[in-house]
Amino acid sequence: MSTFHLEIALVGEAFQPEPGPELARLLKGVSYQAQTGLKSGAVVDLNGNRVGSYWVESEERADA
Repeated sequence: MSTFHLEIALVGEAFQPEPGPELARLLKGVSYQAQTGLKSGAVVDLNGNRVGSYWVESEERADA
């Protein structure tokens, strides 16, 4: 089994006055990267600031 992790800090001017539009843009970007096969990466806001990351964590099964 694998688990997908995503962390985004809603800090900085890119999220003002409302975080919704920038958050939606970032989620679309992460979605596109996942579709291309990337299993980890940085989340960078509109101003070029790293505001988070995502990664896939694989769990090996002991009974496999």
